[in-house]
Amino acid sequence: MKIETIDITAHEYFDKINGNTYFNANIYINYNSPDALKIHIPFEYGHSNQYIQAALIKLKKLNYINTERPLWEYCKENNIALRRQKIEGFKERELKQQDKELIALTL
Repeated sequence: MKIETIDITAHEYFDKINGNTYFNANIYINYNSPDALKIHIPFEYGHSNQYIQAALIKLKKLNYINTERPLWEYCKENNIALRRQKIEGFKERELKQQDKELIALTL
């Protein structure tokens, strides 16, 4: 599969009591094309931009890319459009519910 675009959408929860940030994310490869693919990163701990590193790790683990460089650099060198967004203000239970729903869809 030739990758032309990578879109990452992260949903963030901030635990005010402990001062920790958590997220889940969706990676879309070749968004809006016939060979589009969606990959989910379940709820995990991470600072405000950790979702980008988590996406890189996931894409490497699934053998979609092979690099030790940052994702933005890899995309630039390989002429891949990289778009990313983080949506803040979610509750922990909302993120965990999203995870459950996506798992149920894949079974």
